[in-house]
Amino acid sequence: MNMKKVCWKKIFAYMALAWIHGVIFNRTEASFGFKEKIHRLDWNGIEVIYIEDDKKPTFEISVYFADGALSDKEESGLTHYAFGNIYLGTPKYKKTEIDEIFDFSGMGNSTLVYHEYSIFRLNGFVKDRSSIIDMSCHILKEGNYPQNELEKNIEKNIVDIKDMVNSHESLAQRIFREVSLAGTPYSLPYTGKISSIQKFTSKNLRTHLDYFLKDVKKKFYIIGPREILTIKDEFMTKCGFHSSAKFVREIPTNDRPKQSDLDVVFVPLEVANQAQVIIGSYFSQNENINRNYDGIVSQYLGGGWSSPLYQELRVRTGYVYTPSIVIGQQKNYGRGLISANTRNETLIPMIQKALEIIKNSGGKNHKIPKNDFERSLKGYLGNYPFLFETNTAIIDTIMQYEHEKRSMNDLFNFQQLAGSATADDIAEIISKVFSKDKLIIFVLGQKGLEKDLEKLGRPVRVLDLNSFL
Repeated sequence: MNMKKVCWKKIFAYMALAWIHGVIFNRTEASFGFKEKIHRLDWNGIEVIYIEDDKKPTFEISVYFADGALSDKEESGLTHYAFGNIYLGTPKYKKTEIDEIFDFSGMGNSTLVYHEYSIFRLNGFVKDRSSIIDMSCHILKEGNYPQNELEKNIEKNIVDIKDMVNSHESLAQRIFREVSLAGTPYSLPYTGKISSIQKFTSKNLRTHLDYFLKDVKKKFYIIGPREILTIKDEFMTKCGFHSSAKFVREIPTNDRPKQSDLDVVFVPLEVANQAQVIIGSYFSQNENINRNYDGIVSQYLGGGWSSPLYQELRVRTGYVYTPSIVIGQQKNYGRGLISANTRNETLIPMIQKALEIIKNSGGKNHKIPKNDFERSLKGYLGNYPFLFETNTAIIDTIMQYEHEKRSMNDLFNFQQLAGSATADDIAEIISKVFSKDKLIIFVLGQKGLEKDLEKLGRPVRVLDLNSFL
């Protein structure tokens, strides 16, 4: 009996190792092997990035629009609602009929809106391509946002925004974005504020979407067997895409303002047994933060149990349970932030310890242990192939590189480029991103904590929660 148990354990162990090897090998092959399968095409003046993939009888098309929520101006959320609510109905189909068609046909359809660009995505089986294109283009061109359905959706979304008061982590992220990006076009949430979305009508949503269809430049990203390329004329005609739409949203890169010292911002809640803390800032592309190293910084500072944030804020002090760090860049700006929640009584020592970690990890006199850095770098590079696990992930990665006007060679040679990073490189980025004269300490928590925050030795700005909803 024991022999059987031992044998089965070995068998399962070998199977697990074989599966892991297969996944890593296949994903590594996918991430580096598709370089030769990328083709640049011209469809009547519209650029097409086609990734050949004949392993499955499925396809995916992502239509990139060179404008996004920055077109909202004073109507925050307009683009998000114009794209996201096209499924509410058309002159031909009611919402329930559209839902049924998508539920039972196997076709996929979705939209995404960011500040700088927007995406309309469709996918399914190659054999169903005509019906998928027909339905997708019909909704895109004919969606009329029936007022009764639109009002129900707006009412639901307003309730969701108000309910964020009970989801402190999400609320903190929403407010910190607006506070840290104040004075830039990126500060308002692309999902909108209550004051804006309650004014949306069927007419102004349709007008705004028509602007994207008629005026905004597009690019197609397609992945699937070569057979899918036969949809060219049908897709262009039914969706009404044409090369005369040339508008591209361009935003100048502005330097972030300097402060004399830390900026401390507090938003009080009536009841909160924990404080949400975010320490960070935004930075401009003028600061030349190496994009290939963003993830390495995040991996080193907070990417696992052995990272400084985990060791100091959780293991040694117990101030927080799960600290996190994100450093990411868009086309014209980037953000770096450390976030966590902590008990009210540990708020100040937690902030002080986080600032100490930043100080010790940045600058020419950094204290980054060589072994810790090398372990983080290997872990980060080892996870890289898993960025390409799905067709959507492949398209989105290529699209982001193209949007940022980065060379495709940076993508295909990423492991070599990122693998050249040194501890000094990472320390330099930490000192730039988390520079003391540009850093914001943001706290969302129990009313009265502003008195504790004054112990940091800086004036505390107290802001009203409702102005961010």
